[in-house]
Amino acid sequence: MLVRNPARAEVINLDPHSREEALLTTGRTPAIEAIREGLRAAQRAADSRFRVVPSRNLLALLEGPALERSALQPRECHVQQFRQVVTPQGVFACPAHRGNERSRVAGSSAYATPEAFRETAEATQAQIQRFNAAFECREITCIYNDANWWLEDLIESGDPIQQLDAADFFL
Repeated sequence: MLVRNPARAEVINLDPHSREEALLTTGRTPAIEAIREGLRAAQRAADSRFRVVPSRNLLALLEGPALERSALQPRECHVQQFRQVVTPQGVFACPAHRGNERSRVAGSSAYATPEAFRETAEATQAQIQRFNAAFECREITCIYNDANWWLEDLIESGDPIQQLDAADFFL
């Protein structure tokens, strides 16, 4: 379902020129209906000990507008501070951009020493400032979209943090 685009970002694999994509966006395929029924069955099994949390990519597939909503990001991706990916090739600021040199913040020994940790923290801050998520992530169904907008609103408002019971801002 996910592929790498030419910039090495991970995007949903929907070819806008294909008949299959047109069917997917209308939600009228046997596969989509089977997925919907499977999700409903899983949700019926939920109880106080088992919760079903559909992925952003799945929701985007099932609800066309969710795909567009998920790709609208603030300029700064605040979640890059919290959700890095450590690989043998180095540390990347985002799972969707792992392998993309524009997302690489450090080498594979990024957190090996206190000095490397400090340098990686500085590189992460520079990455957050330089990386334009509104542009770089315009094709990505970002699972951190809600958290990014919550953090953006919090920063812009200057208001104290309020406890939210209903929201699920997956970090």
